[in-house]
Parts: sequence; C-alpha cells; structure tokens
Amino acid sequence: MKNFVKMALATALLISIGGAAYAQPPAHAGKDGHGYFVSGQILVKPRAGVAERVLQNIFSGEEGIQSRAIDKINVRIVRVPEGKEQMIIERLSKNPRIEFAELDRYAEPVFIPDDPLYPSQWHHPKIGAAVAWDITQGDPGVISATLDSGVDGTHPDLAPHIVSGWNCYGNNFNTSDVYGHGTKVAGATAAIGNNAVGVSGVAPNVKIMPIRVTGTDGWASTSCLANGLVWAADHGARIANMSFANTHTYSSVNASAGYMRDRGGIVFGSAGNYGTDDGYPDAPNIITVSATGSSDIKAGWSSFGNSVDIAAPGVSIYTTANGGGYSAASGTSLSSPVAAGVGALILSANPALSADDVETILETTAVDLGDPGYDIYYGHGRVDAAAAVQMALTYQPPVRDTIAPTVAVDTPSAGSTVAGTVVVDATANDNIGVTKVDLYVNGAFYATDTSAPYSFAWDTASLGNADVTLAAHAYDAAGNKAVSSGVSVHVRNVVDTTPPVVTISEPANGATISGRNTTISASATDNLGVSAMRLFIDGSLVASSSGGSLSYNWNLRKVADGTHSIHVEATDASANVASQLIEVIKGGGSTGGGGGGGGKGGPKNR
Repeated sequence: MKNFVKMALATALLISIGGAAYAQPPAHAGKDGHGYFVSGQILVKPRAGVAERVLQNIFSGEEGIQSRAIDKINVRIVRVPEGKEQMIIERLSKNPRIEFAELDRYAEPVFIPDDPLYPSQWHHPKIGAAVAWDITQGDPGVISATLDSGVDGTHPDLAPHIVSGWNCYGNNFNTSDVYGHGTKVAGATAAIGNNAVGVSGVAPNVKIMPIRVTGTDGWASTSCLANGLVWAADHGARIANMSFANTHTYSSVNASAGYMRDRGGIVFGSAGNYGTDDGYPDAPNIITVSATGSSDIKAGWSSFGNSVDIAAPGVSIYTTANGGGYSAASGTSLSSPVAAGVGALILSANPALSADDVETILETTAVDLGDPGYDIYYGHGRVDAAAAVQMALTYQPPVRDTIAPTVAVDTPSAGSTVAGTVVVDATANDNIGVTKVDLYVNGAFYATDTSAPYSFAWDTASLGNADVTLAAHAYDAAGNKAVSSGVSVHVRNVVDTTPPVVTISEPANGATISGRNTTISASATDNLGVSAMRLFIDGSLVASSSGGSLSYNWNLRKVADGTHSIHVEATDASANVASQLIEVIKGGGSTGGGGGGGGKGGPKNR
C-alpha cells in the first residue's frame, strides 16, 4: 500500500455553509429560483431541417446573435440582452422551428473539505478494488476525461498518465487546475498506483484527459460541459466525469452525453450535495452517482431521486491535491469519479464492451443497499469493483438484435391542410434503442433527428400548394430499419384566386351537327392544376372527369332539331371554378348562337 502525504485542503476560494463548502458564484452571474446562469447567453437547439438563414433570422428577431455552436449536437450558443434571457427563451420555446431553448446555467463543484489526517483510503477495500487490481489496474488504452477546473499536470501521482486535453473556458489547450477541484476528482479516478507515492485511484493505470470547463471561481457553464463532452468523445475518451451539481438536468449536456455514448463512451455525474430529492427523472445518457460512507449508508448531504443510477463512496476520500499534495474530501464530487474508476476497470478488463454493457455490469454487480432492488437513494446499489471486473471478463453481450424499430408519423394527421413551417412529430421505439429517425417528404430525404422526442421543422414555403406524403425511417444500433406508413397532407401556402381556363375544342360554337353521334372535346388549364371537369348539355350533367381533359360521345338520335347548349365547367385545387358555354344547332333548327364565356354567360370564379 502507499504511504500518504498529508496536507490540508486549501479553502481560500470556499465559504462554509452548514458544514458544506460552496464556491462563490461567478461575478455578474444571473440568478433565478433554480440557481445561477450566464448573463446574456442562452442555448438553443433548432429542430431538424431548419435552414441556417431562417434560424439566424429567428435569433436576430429576438435581439440575439449566435456566438458559437456545438456542431455535433446542433446546439447554438446565442448572446441576448441581459435581463431578457427568460423572456426570449419562452418565446423561442413556442416557435415550431425550435426543439428547446434553455439558460446557460452554471454548475457548481460539489465537495466538502474533510480532516486531512484520515489515515487511509477506506473506499478501496469497501468496493473490492484490490481484488479487481489482481485482474487489471486499468488499461493505458482507456482514457478517462475529467471535465472540471483543470488538472495539476505536474503532480507526481498524475503527470505520467495525463494526455492532451482542452480548455473550453479559454478555448485553448492550457488545462492547468485553476481552482483545485479537478485535481482531486482526477486522482479519485486514476491517481497512479504502486509507485510508493501518495495515493491510488480506483483505476491507477488508465490515462487522464483534462477538460477544463470552469474559470477560477470553479463554476462550469452548461455550454462548456456540453462542448467538453463532445471534444472528449472526438478525441478517444471512453470515460468522462462531471463532478458538478445537476448536470443531468440540462438538455444540452444530455445531448452531448448521448453523442459520447453513441461512440462507445460513458458519462458519470454527481447527484449533488443538497440532501434533497432533485425531482428530475433519469437521464438515460448519464450515470448519476449518490454518495455513501464507510458503513454503506448514504451521506446525509447526498442528493437523491429518480435520477440516481448507482452509489459510490464519497465521504473522506483521500486523493491528489493541486500543487503536488494530497488531502481528504467528501461529496458527490468524489463518489462520481470513484464510480467512473470502476467503469474504467470494466473497460480495461474487456475493451470490446459497449457503453450499455458497462452500465449493465455496473448496475448488475452493485451491492444492493436500502430497499430491495432499485431505490431513489442508492439507485441499483453501491459499486463493487471486484464483482464488476469479474463479470466483465466473461460478459457476453446480448445476441445480435434483428428486430426492427416501430415508427409512425404522429403529426400532422393524414388529410390535414398545412402551411408555412410545420412541426412533424414521429414516435419510434425499439427493443434495444433507436439511434435516429429520418423524415422523408415525397420519398426524398429531408432531415434527421437523433434523440427522442423525434421532431422536425418542415418548411413548406417552397412547395406552394401541393399534396405531399410524409414518412419516417427509424434505425437502431444494429442497423435495423423500419419505415412508417405514409401520411398524406395538403400543403396550401398560396391563396389561389386564379380560376382555370376552359376550352371546348369541338364542336365549334354555332356549328351545325347531324348524324347519329358527335364528339364533344374540352380541356382546361390552371396555374396550380385542374382537379375536376363536368359537362352539361342543355343544363343536365352528362359526364365528368378528374384532371384537365374531357371527351364525350353525344348520341343525337333522340335529340330534337334546334339549338342546344354545351356547358363545360372546371374546378381547380383551390375550388376556383370556371366554365365555357357554346351553342350548336341540330339539323335545320334555329341558327341562333352565342359565343363563349362561362357559367351561364361566361367564365365564373368562386
């Protein structure tokens, strides 16, 4: 075992509140009933299919200017007037082209300074770490990203295993720890073991990727957390940890966690140190961790609720400290990286495992605490590294999925009339999970949505007036595909007041007809299309057709000599009506005639 170098935890940037230490919020931060947020900045995700020009016009109409974008999840960081953030969010949320808009909230670090003289890392034997280390102490090919205040890159228990990271806060590659929180978190996961120095992390041989997401105040913005997860996923991280309160409640962060999960990575987050039920549902892409003590009882300050997936030790955890030292600390800021370390050991034992496999192993092998089965305090139980690594060695993923998803277009409904920007909602379900849903318009691909609820902003302006069939294609992770039934709708963007033009080509107006039969031929044209034609002889309907042509063989044997009227009427898709009336003479009857025109005297519209 290691010898512990004992140093007091620096608390210069902390204030003590009821035994817990909290960082001062960033200067000029906004505040509402749910906490602090970045003043004058919001996060917006447009629905799939919204044109960039249209989106920027929406922003400018709300006094907003896009400053940056998290391209991989299509979330835009938008500057807006300070004090108007919530009002603009409410308006944007009602816009059918917007999937969500939210404040760029600050997430606070969640740890409690503790007695630095505590003599050992009690949590390792509690979770069976030594047994797990007989199998693997971590594979250097597994990278664990620490999204935090940076990491002390000169610390002897961390430096040899640090890989290049990123500073989202400053948009550079300086990942030095500016607050002291991130070095503690990184050490809990992956401080180097068996080197006769300091402490050991749960997965002492994995690599550490520092992602700095805070300023010197220790608070992380939602936008930096979301950006950091995308960067980590794109640069090979299989594990990511966020030791901040309530990260599982932010839509943008959940979207980024889903992006990482789709690439084989798994994200861990702190439940929080408020000691209350956070009231939020489970975030499917984030493993949310509550904290336990040495007696396997939840820490009184550890938050709980339906969002909690598992528990891990988080009281008096000895770990690395900024400046090359060591200290003990408590909080879900420590329980989350301990759980992340177990996840790293699982992947080290079996790198072929998927993120779903890792989560299944973590939850299946966890020591059940509290009420039998899942509960809101411990989730599926307290992590057990020994059992988890053993299961990982022989774990057989489920048999390849051959079951296609089910998918349907819910809105608009079949036969409805739509115009402008239309919200198209689809429902897709799968026995394993849907990876994306594509919208097709008249058989042509239109847009993709990769996360439920599946919703698209369909711009119909270019279609004018048309009948259109919508369909959704759903895919699962195994590549199985399903296609919904088509939903036909009427697009009516143009107020059409132009009637058709009707032409009776034969017989000619005023012509004399004879014999047994004569052919009546007529046609109609329209700017948007003719839907129907009708033929009247002497006021009686004798024939009809769909489309713009009509032909009728008129039997003259029982037709009296004299003048007769032929009236052809055409209707377009907008219900405009026009007609032409001619007169013909049978045999030696009257020679009177009358020229074209419509509807009993000339073309008519209605």
